[in-house]
Amino acid sequence: MIPLPVRYWQIAALLAALLPQYDRLPLWLTAVVLLACVWRLPAVERRVAAPGNGVRVLILIAGLAGVVFSHRTVFGPEGGVSFLILCAALKLLETRDRRDVFVLTVLDLFVLATAFLFSQSLLLTIYVGLALVVIVAALVALQQRDGVSARRTLGRAALLVGQAVPLMLVL
Repeated sequence: MIPLPVRYWQIAALLAALLPQYDRLPLWLTAVVLLACVWRLPAVERRVAAPGNGVRVLILIAGLAGVVFSHRTVFGPEGGVSFLILCAALKLLETRDRRDVFVLTVLDLFVLATAFLFSQSLLLTIYVGLALVVIVAALVALQQRDGVSARRTLGRAALLVGQAVPLMLVL
């Protein structure tokens, strides 16, 4: 079972990764992502069970058809990014254990990186750095005990990302 703070960090990380893409996403895909985020909120989850395999498969088939209808293909930057975002939203719906959190975090990193397919501006680069801290905070929260404050989690994540910057610049 995933602790509640980790669930909130997962949702925050997914939304942070998607924010640079919001103006390029079809409206239906934005709705699917928001529905998945709301569905996984612990308050909602206590009242409504997580979707079963059949529901997730139907969402996948409908989403794939929506991507093809919206972009005329699954290949290429727009269609591929939309499909990747659909997969991340579906992974959020099926997240049950630590391994799933790691997989979702890697998907979040890929989604965040796809923002550079469409723009390489300085403002976007700064935003990606900040969103990277939120995504790393989701992983830090997974490794911490319950009761650690969000400020401390963000501080640890920022420290980890800051320590990685010199290596990134060298590479």
